[in-house]
Amino acid sequence: MDLEPANQAEGGLSERACRFVAGLDVGLAGALSAICWLVFHSFLRREFWWAKLNVAGGFFYGPGVYTMGVGRATLAGFSLLLVTYAALGSAFGLAARPRRTGRNFLLVTVWGLGWHLFAQSFYWPSMDVFAPAYFPKMATVPADLLFALSLSRFSSRFHSLACSLGDPSWALAIQEPEDSAPEAAASQVDDGLEAGKSAAAEVRAEADSEAPAALPSAPVDEPEAPAVAALDDIQGAPGQAPAVASTDPASNLGPSPGQGS
Repeated sequence: MDLEPANQAEGGLSERACRFVAGLDVGLAGALSAICWLVFHSFLRREFWWAKLNVAGGFFYGPGVYTMGVGRATLAGFSLLLVTYAALGSAFGLAARPRRTGRNFLLVTVWGLGWHLFAQSFYWPSMDVFAPAYFPKMATVPADLLFALSLSRFSSRFHSLACSLGDPSWALAIQEPEDSAPEAAASQVDDGLEAGKSAAAEVRAEADSEAPAALPSAPVDEPEAPAVAALDDIQGAPGQAPAVASTDPASNLGPSPGQGS
């Protein structure tokens, strides 16, 4: 019995579910990136690496977190940040459009900026009165940028999940344009070549069918008949006897030197 591929299995996820899962995926990746930066920022300020995580856990344990070491407050703060950024990623997945990259880029920018302003005004102060001092802009701005960069991967993650987990009723519609793109380009190239060949054949046929134009002939000057001109000279003027050319060569040379004029 032949096994059907994963993307052809019946009862796959709906498009909305795939968008939610893809948003959750990129949100978790962004959350881990942001938390790693916050821990690194604690090193830069020569604080304990768990300081910001403990302060985040102050939402549950109150002011006692400032005297606590690594422990349940650290785990609570890490979990709170992870869930918060993952929820933001899932909400972004429901609001984004996988097939509109330009709109998603604009939405990522607005989403990250909106979250940063909200967190600076309400989220960090809600943990504790002194929490904003542990989350300055030099710590939160790079963290939010890393989170936004992770959200920019949403389209690729969505297409991957749609191919593996999506219902064929809608997933195939997303795969077909991508799969048929090279074939469409190749067909366009073939059509262009055929059009070029047909045009060249038509030009060649027109050139063969046209008769070559006759070259213009140069005018030929017909010489006058010499016999007629000689006859006119011999006849001379009317009433006079025609002059007869002498056959003596000496008579044609004129008077001799000894004769008078």
